Amino acid sequence: MRDQYQVRVHVIEARSLQGTESKGFSVCPVVRVRLLGGEGPTAFEKEQLTRVEKNTNSAVWDEVRIFQEELSREQFNSGKIEVAVEDTGLFGNTMIGSSFFDLTAVHENRDHEVFGRWVALRSEATGPSVQGFLRLSITVLREGDVPRLHTRDELVEKEEPDMGFIVKQPEIEFETFMLTVRINRVELAEYGLSCPKMQLRVKFGRTEVKTSVGRSGFNHSFNEELRLPIFLPTLTDRIKIDVLDTSGITGPQLICSTTKSFIEIKTDQVETSWTNMYGVRPLPRTAINIYQGTDESAEQSAYRGRILCYATAERPKPEEPQRVMVLPKIYSKAEQDSLIPREEDYILRCDLYDGSDIPGNPALDSVYVICAIGPKEQRSSNCDLLTDEPVHFESSEPGKDGYYEQLEDMKIKMPARVNVQQHHDIFVHVYLSTPLGDRRIGYQRWKTNPLLQEMEKIGKGGNVAQLTTPKWVLLLPDPLLKEEVKVAASMLQLTLIFGPQKQVLGLPRKRKRIPKLKSYELRANIYQATGLIASDENGLADPYVRISLAGKSVETPIINASLNPIWNKQLSLMVNLPGELELASKISVLVYDSDPAPLGQDWLKPATKEFTDSIIGRALAPPGRPEFNAKEYHNRHPDKPVELRLYDPQFANLETENEEEREHNAAGTILISFELRLAGTFKDKPMRGLSFGLDKDKDRALVKAEGGGEEEEEEEVDVGSLRPPTKPYIIEISVVGCRDVPPRDIWGWSIPLAKPYVEFEYGDMNALQRSWRIPEDQSKDKPQYSVDSGADVNILEVQYIKVDLPTEAKTFRPWMGVRVRESSRILPGFFGEDPIMGITSIDLLEEMPKYQEELKELERKKLEEANIKAEAEEQRNREKSAEGAVHGDADVSKDNLNETMLDQLEVAGPSSKVKADAKSNQGGDMKGQVLGERTIGDPETTEVGGEGAEDGDEEDEEEESAAERLKSFLMYLGLQCGVSPVDLTDAGVVLTNDEWRAVRAASIAEARAIEIWDQLDDAMERHGPLQRKLAKLKQKGTLQMAAKIAYGGKDEWWSMSWSTVGISKHGVRLWALSVSDSTQMPHPHSGKIIYSKVHEGEKPPDASFCENAVLTAICYPGPGAGPARRPRRLLIAWRMRSVRPALEKLLASGSLGVVLELEERSVAAGIAAAHGTDIEGYNH
Repeated sequence: MRDQYQVRVHVIEARSLQGTESKGFSVCPVVRVRLLGGEGPTAFEKEQLTRVEKNTNSAVWDEVRIFQEELSREQFNSGKIEVAVEDTGLFGNTMIGSSFFDLTAVHENRDHEVFGRWVALRSEATGPSVQGFLRLSITVLREGDVPRLHTRDELVEKEEPDMGFIVKQPEIEFETFMLTVRINRVELAEYGLSCPKMQLRVKFGRTEVKTSVGRSGFNHSFNEELRLPIFLPTLTDRIKIDVLDTSGITGPQLICSTTKSFIEIKTDQVETSWTNMYGVRPLPRTAINIYQGTDESAEQSAYRGRILCYATAERPKPEEPQRVMVLPKIYSKAEQDSLIPREEDYILRCDLYDGSDIPGNPALDSVYVICAIGPKEQRSSNCDLLTDEPVHFESSEPGKDGYYEQLEDMKIKMPARVNVQQHHDIFVHVYLSTPLGDRRIGYQRWKTNPLLQEMEKIGKGGNVAQLTTPKWVLLLPDPLLKEEVKVAASMLQLTLIFGPQKQVLGLPRKRKRIPKLKSYELRANIYQATGLIASDENGLADPYVRISLAGKSVETPIINASLNPIWNKQLSLMVNLPGELELASKISVLVYDSDPAPLGQDWLKPATKEFTDSIIGRALAPPGRPEFNAKEYHNRHPDKPVELRLYDPQFANLETENEEEREHNAAGTILISFELRLAGTFKDKPMRGLSFGLDKDKDRALVKAEGGGEEEEEEEVDVGSLRPPTKPYIIEISVVGCRDVPPRDIWGWSIPLAKPYVEFEYGDMNALQRSWRIPEDQSKDKPQYSVDSGADVNILEVQYIKVDLPTEAKTFRPWMGVRVRESSRILPGFFGEDPIMGITSIDLLEEMPKYQEELKELERKKLEEANIKAEAEEQRNREKSAEGAVHGDADVSKDNLNETMLDQLEVAGPSSKVKADAKSNQGGDMKGQVLGERTIGDPETTEVGGEGAEDGDEEDEEEESAAERLKSFLMYLGLQCGVSPVDLTDAGVVLTNDEWRAVRAASIAEARAIEIWDQLDDAMERHGPLQRKLAKLKQKGTLQMAAKIAYGGKDEWWSMSWSTVGISKHGVRLWALSVSDSTQMPHPHSGKIIYSKVHEGEKPPDASFCENAVLTAICYPGPGAGPARRPRRLLIAWRMRSVRPALEKLLASGSLGVVLELEERSVAAGIAAAHGTDIEGYNH
């Protein structure tokens, strides 16, 4: 007897995945889920893959894989679920680790599931060591079982996970480290605090340790060393340092906090430095709490203090106790002062100009600005809110009426330019002063490094006027403010100048007069929005658009229940802008979701919409740099609409530094255009079209063609409207049924699907019919479906829908929404609409016959062009062969294979004069590329051996085809350098699925192989990440060479050290690393510098830099340093202890036979004192 089973595997995330050194210890993980069991003839195996993540050790998938199988009792009892994480590669995946679950064990659990648990990943190749952790949920259901419904909030981990969270924990081998955090000094900003008693807490997972309680005050020197035992592997990487106030009667209160990465500390210790801490901006003394809420995101909205600390992680000594400890440290005044990084004098200068879309009551409220850097602050005077105008920040100084306000220069001491990461961030806070109190409505934050770089350009002869030109910034809503809707479009115009004191004081500072305003008319043509995120509980939204400029706004009508709305609406807005349009702001485009008025009373909606409606997304027009403003649309008739991306308000800023982060917060797109003219200069009526709607006779003919008569012309289409030309289409929809629809959760009861129907929606607000349902007839005499209720329901209906779609479908892309609703009710006569069980959308453009024909024609032209190019390439190659031209004679032998690999592109590739278009293969459809990635994730196995140059067969390079050379080279890229298909795609080397197969078989066309060679050539020259991975390959070649070089003598020993030698022209510290022969006299080369190189960076040279220095010194000694030779031992300075593990591994991996020793600290201190440096190599 066989039963129906369903296995659901929810792959959530992974952490601490172990990579290889060849790929920089990062991986490109993919999860393979396998359902297997049975023996002999009854054996079965099914598998599914997740998507591939790029170059990371912690990935988030949040993907569900479902298996629907009929299994016998024996198959079910022996069945297992294997969840394996693999690292994708060019010619196959590498197993990272896996975990197994028994079907019977999961089914016998409560609710037949394992929910949101972590599992340890292990593999046979690595033995008992844990290779990472994976979080997942597994549900095993037999026919008739009812699954438990979970919310997204249940998956949120309320605390940092540790090893106790792991399910099925195997015998894990732990590695112990002692985390040492030395707290020297804490400085707090005074605003909002009343003389706290500080105590610091260091927390890692569930383990924490606290310092002693300091005396009352805002600055305190603790000088305590906190130690925590850390057991690897671990699920968490975050070390949290909290500053607590213990003066209250309710217990310690959190003031601020900061975090550090344990992996980074273990790899490269954190030297004594300042760490800035941020937290909640305290309320002004005149503030009220009526507008405030609570939100953890507010913890980074203001500067609260800084901490001077040092952190390292080392293996404990045998006699050292493995427990939490607090050790006091005693320093003299001179020693304590020496720990503080060298500081310089800086100045922050802020000039205020205008504010736009500042919410408030002009009759009662005023606005002011606070500019802050660290503990330093300057407040502007209160400025009145103006009706229908921007806010002008007018100077309150005597005799400066009519001029903009200039805040007093803020002088502050901060670490030198080389330690710019220790600088305070700059904050600008905007407050609204009301009769009920003050409240912060928004803020903005800057790093000092970009501002310092601007000052450096001025020092090199840059344009001072560009630095002092006012710029608009978009304010981030205060996370504690409930009225986020009001401040979503608020902007501030200002100039910020930050730099060394002498340089800033040398800049001219001219006060500007408030310009006169002129009246302009802005016309916004709003067409449609697509892919909006759902804002209502039913999975839909009721969107409308608000256009804001210079304190005025206008809105479109609301389109109910649509994620792809079509307005075709023109909005007109009269605004007052500066006569110099360069000072105007950007145009704010906001898409809102309209929610019902309180108590269902529509008359309350105008007064409450700012509180009830929510923001779907926001965009700024024109997009791009801050200097692009509304002037871009002045006296320019739009030729075609522009598609703007909508983002979450927290990420839709004028700057594009967080582009990747913003992409994750995309909220859809909107099709829109603008035109700005002086008031009264538009020659037509307010409604104006683009490439249509201008010819009245054409519009009337269009109306008649669409079935409208002369009498209906005004109702169907307004002459000159924005509605694009349309053409009637018949859409055939065949609905088979629903699968895997989860039951409804009503008052704790799971109610399965009973009487569903499918609803189709086209979002055109002017259409005669916007929605259709299948099946249409819900009467009893016509059956709706052929099976009973449950997760799988058959509807088996076909319906034809008539829809008018735009003829310019590529510009006005039509989308159709699909919703599954449940018509059955729990109580007879229950009011309300039918609940929605699921939603999706269909791109109708891909289904239109004309578009399909265009795609076919495009593919045909591409194929013709490729054939012509291939024939031309073959003809040129034949001509060159006839002339005796060859690509080069490369001696790729077994001994020097790795050394010549970096030069193979020039040797084996085509002539540089024959360049194919590297982008010609990127124009294919996206589906083909996605399929290619999946197939690469699950490649065919390839025998590696007996191919390429490693055979030792010295064949003539001319006789080997380009396809064969390409196969060999890509194999070595994958096997020796860890280059994955994702790396090549990112670098611009794009291959389809069929081309990957052809490359592996060395059967790809010669012309296409030459094109790929050219793409590889460009990628190696321009793509940084690929160059770094290929550098590893070159290092391996140098390592093999160094292993063959003879020793210099039985007493030969070298020393290596680094120290700072100055500041570069970019203001960055210069480090000199040198390798010297320290063999005792009378050695002929004693005291000679064998190798030296300068490193430019804020931190000392990393491990890779030092490894290359050792190998280069052995293979290529400098002039006068003697012949190439190997030392017996290498002594590295105490300051290089962070790279010691990497060097030990290098010297052991290549059989160099070099003993590595670390200089003693006492010796290092004496040498440093003699040379005028500190023990870490810094020249002060």
